[in-house]
Amino acid sequence: MKEETKKLAPKEADMVFEMMNSYERRGMEKGIQEGRQEGLQEAAKRMLAEGMDVALIVKLTKLPEAEVRALALE
Repeated sequence: MKEETKKLAPKEADMVFEMMNSYERRGMEKGIQEGRQEGLQEAAKRMLAEGMDVALIVKLTKLPEAEVRALALE
């Protein structure tokens, strides 16, 4: 990609790099959020396996009640 940007005017090359960095940041943020969500789901599954009440799991994890109930069925 760097070779292609060398053919661009400096301002255009800066715009391309800015866009690439923006997409990379958004991808990383999305991945972090998905990882957090998976972690909360795994914690909820362990809580359910230990017999914890769904309402308490919802309160502790902030997951929607419907999601916790769906995890209980897995």
